[in-house]
Amino acid sequence: ALERLTLFGLTIVAGRPMRYGPIDPDASRQLLIERGLVQGDIEPKPAFLAKNETLFDEMELLQAKVRRHDIVLSEWERIAFYERRLPEQVYDGATLIRWLRESRTNIDLLTMTQADLLREGTEVRQEAFPDQLAAGSWELPLEYTFEPGEEHDGVTVTVPLEAVNQVQAEPLDWLVPGLLEEKVLAMIRSLPKTLRTRFVPAPEAAQKAIALLQHGRGNLHVEVARALSQIGGVDVAPRDFQEDRLPAELRMNVRVTDARGQTLATGRDLESLRRQLGVEAAEAFTAIDDPQWNRDGLTTWDFDALPTVIEVSHGRLAMRAYPALVDCQTSVSLRLLDSAQRAERATRFGLRRLFLLAAWREVKTQVDWLPGIDKAKAVAAPMEGFDLRQQLADLLAHRAWPDDVDVSRTKADFEIALAAARQRIGLAVQDMSSIVGPWFEAYDRARTAVDAAASGAVAANEAPAKVAAIKPAAAVWGKLTLPPAPSPVKWQYALDDIRDQLARLAGPTCFQTTPWEWLKHCPRYFRAIHTRIESLLSGGIAKDRERFEEFTPRWQAYLEWVERHGPSCEANPELIFYRWMLEEYRVSVFAQKLGTSIAVSPKRLEQQWSKVV
Repeated sequence: ALERLTLFGLTIVAGRPMRYGPIDPDASRQLLIERGLVQGDIEPKPAFLAKNETLFDEMELLQAKVRRHDIVLSEWERIAFYERRLPEQVYDGATLIRWLRESRTNIDLLTMTQADLLREGTEVRQEAFPDQLAAGSWELPLEYTFEPGEEHDGVTVTVPLEAVNQVQAEPLDWLVPGLLEEKVLAMIRSLPKTLRTRFVPAPEAAQKAIALLQHGRGNLHVEVARALSQIGGVDVAPRDFQEDRLPAELRMNVRVTDARGQTLATGRDLESLRRQLGVEAAEAFTAIDDPQWNRDGLTTWDFDALPTVIEVSHGRLAMRAYPALVDCQTSVSLRLLDSAQRAERATRFGLRRLFLLAAWREVKTQVDWLPGIDKAKAVAAPMEGFDLRQQLADLLAHRAWPDDVDVSRTKADFEIALAAARQRIGLAVQDMSSIVGPWFEAYDRARTAVDAAASGAVAANEAPAKVAAIKPAAAVWGKLTLPPAPSPVKWQYALDDIRDQLARLAGPTCFQTTPWEWLKHCPRYFRAIHTRIESLLSGGIAKDRERFEEFTPRWQAYLEWVERHGPSCEANPELIFYRWMLEEYRVSVFAQKLGTSIAVSPKRLEQQWSKVV
């Protein structure tokens, strides 16, 4: 309290602190309990009170975990706790300290336990609400919030940016053991009515299903469908659950953070976050500062073993990383990548680069004397960014060091593989000879036809005259900047589409990045372009437009997927196969008479696309 002294109505002392307890012990005691102990305003804070406040925070968190507001005692009930234990003569900080010093029993009397803060009959298994989530090699922190209707309501897992492409969605679907029964109940209620009626009452069915599950084991939807099929005597498929009908709080909220702990994005769909941040995540992972695995300018194998996976520490997390040899054209670099598939693919290119650096004289001689090289040079001359010698050398390296050769993990293994690759140079040249001539001949015919058709210089049955070549795209993956058509025509849409197709098939690194099994079919793809142009020139615009509109949505979906997922697409075999299925589908719709190398149809495309997404 504050004291004021006056003399004949004049203030002599104002605001002087004084003990209020001796003046009004009852009111002072009430203030001590309410403001000092329950609200924590007393200074200095006794040790028992600090423990009580820590325990109270833990119980508040537990209350959020079980999604209830009624299990922790209210403020008035905590006031009553202290009123029952504090003697009447304790009414301020000084008397409290003296009383506590009298006996250890007094301290214990005011120290709360979990039972003192939870309502009678409350039973909560702490292990059912862990503070961390095990997701593969990751131990990710969990945060619980009980604020219905708010965006962050429910369980939030914090994922560092570097881990976005590594963390699997399946562990997230299971939430935590303490919420599994509630989620299974919601999944039952999301079933179509014809199935839902077989599981009445739903809470009882959920309890039976839980008894058949092992938390975190397998795919949640598959396991719940199997359990319900067993207890209900009816076939339930994972696709029967309607995910959009589940309450938001029963889907894991994912928060992605940067190296400083700042939030980059949040959401309940991990795949959407990957699309949003996948490229940044891959770059962040590659930038992990580990001197052993961040080396540039390597031209020989001058390091120890190249393990398939290692563990590195990043901040407070231990994470799996995948060492790789990355091709840098004139040398290779050692880097850490975020997936085994990407690391293996990159390393194959890196090993081929080391092979080229070691055997460049032999390779250069073979390339310079390759049959049909002079004609290839003439066709390649106007192709911007296309280094013919380097492209053919890369192709030779691919054939001499094919994909079925095991990735070298030690220097000894590399030396053996290098010697074997040198021995295969002759066979590689034979393979190249069978494809290089037809590739450039068909490409030249298609390119010339496109340019001539755009200028209106030819009729359908005339041999087109050579005009300025188009500029090919700078990369195989992602959207490309393409040159404008020389002049507008009625079927400009088709010319733009064909130019895009040519740019992607004949980019500056096409011989290095196009899989051999599909590179062999490129001459047919080029002939299909020529056939399509012939059809357009002979008046087939209406049919071409119809086919174009049927094909384009699939192609655009593919391009958008590649743009969103970035480098990870390069090691996705299902996506790669889908890309070349689309190329075959182009042939089937625009040049059917040329035939396809595989069976392809809208239905087969949809089936393959489902494997990608």
